[in-house]
Order: sequence, then C-alpha cells, then structure tokens
Amino acid sequence: MVRKDKKVYDWLTLTAGVMTKDAMRFTPPTLGKGKTSTWAAQKEAGQRAVARDIRKIFFSHTEFVATMSKHPLCQQHPKLLALLSSYFAAGDYQKLNTVLKKMGSRLTVIQSASRDLHFSQRNYQGRVNKPSRRYFVLSLGSIKSYVSLIQKDVGKLKAGFMAAVNALGVKDIPKWVSVHSTPGTCDDQRRAKGTPYVAVQNLSPNTGGVYIEEIVQRAAAINEPKMRNYLQFQLSRIPHPH
Repeated sequence: MVRKDKKVYDWLTLTAGVMTKDAMRFTPPTLGKGKTSTWAAQKEAGQRAVARDIRKIFFSHTEFVATMSKHPLCQQHPKLLALLSSYFAAGDYQKLNTVLKKMGSRLTVIQSASRDLHFSQRNYQGRVNKPSRRYFVLSLGSIKSYVSLIQKDVGKLKAGFMAAVNALGVKDIPKWVSVHSTPGTCDDQRRAKGTPYVAVQNLSPNTGGVYIEEIVQRAAAINEPKMRNYLQFQLSRIPHPH
C-alpha cells in the first residue's frame, strides 16, 4: 500500500469510527437533542424512561382505589369501595371482577404485568406515549419485577451500531450497550480501489429507518468538515517526488 493510500485508510478508519460512536451517543437513551452527557447518565435516563412508560400502563392497588372512589356507586356506598379494595389487596381476581362487572365498570384487572400488554402500547421508537388501555395489576411485586426486567433492555437500540464498532475497532463502548446482539451491518470498503468507503446500518427492529438515518446524518454533519480538513492536512505532509 502506498503512503497516500495508507493515509486515506487511516483517515477513513478514524472518521467512520468517530461518526459511529457519535451516532451511538445520539441514539436513545439520551438526555435530549443537543445535550452532552456521559454513558452512565444516558443509561440512567433510559432506565427512568422505562419505569415511567411501564407505569403509564400498569397500575397498583393505590391507583385502583383512587380510580374506583370516583365511581358513582362507590361514592354512594363507601363500604363497596372498601370491599373492592379488600378483594384487590387479597388478590382475589374472581370476586373482584364479578363485582366490577355487576357495577358496569370497564376497568381491566390482571394478575401480573406482561411483556405482550406493554409492547402492544409501544410506538416505533419503543416508547409509550398515550396508552390506549390501562391495566390494574393485583401483584405490585410483578410490576416492580417487570420494570427491573425491561430495564435490562436499555442499550439495545444503541447496540445496532456494534457491527461497525467491532469492524472499526472503536473503543470504550459501555457493557450495557455492547452486551446486546442488536442487528446491524458495516460494509467495510476501506481497502477498495478507487473510492473507499464505510457504510453503517443500525437495523434495530424498534425504530424506523428514517429515524436512524436522521441520527447518522447528524453525526456526519458534526464530524465531516473537521475530518475532511484533517485528511487534507495529512495528505499535505506527504513529500512530493522531485
């Protein structure tokens, strides 16, 4: 490889690596567009977002009592609210639903939080905005356990860039991201004759292609000008034959 080709190869490796790492940083969870943050802060933000989203769908005994207290029959008959509360606290699914049906209530009571119900309310970014249904869960422990379980998924969306990270030798990616096996590709043509290039794709199923493309374009827009200047500087240092 001649010296100029080596400079281009090194520059492309550096450029693609920096852009890939920035694209990963700009991919949720983040602290908001335009805000700089550490990996640890992003992980914490992601875990908080997961907990908030799940609690938009699944509600506990306390929320059940607060909701039923507004029902006309419970307002007329306080003992009815106390009875419903006792059934809920005891986890007596059959008795609770029997009384709710007789009252004409449309509240949905379930035994435990579930992935299917949660995921049915998520948008293309994997978030819950305005859920179409709410579920009152007899087991408070199941809500807490489910939150902990889904918080382990934080980093999956970012991990769609791991194929490029590995191919380009990018360092210092946190384990909470790299542990995931999210699909992605890296078309590595750094040694190609003519016009070498690197094409990166994040193929996470939790997002639309346009959304990820915007993230990649943002990373490119920030880095491309200074990287182009860096290449020109490096090439200018190659001695020209006399």
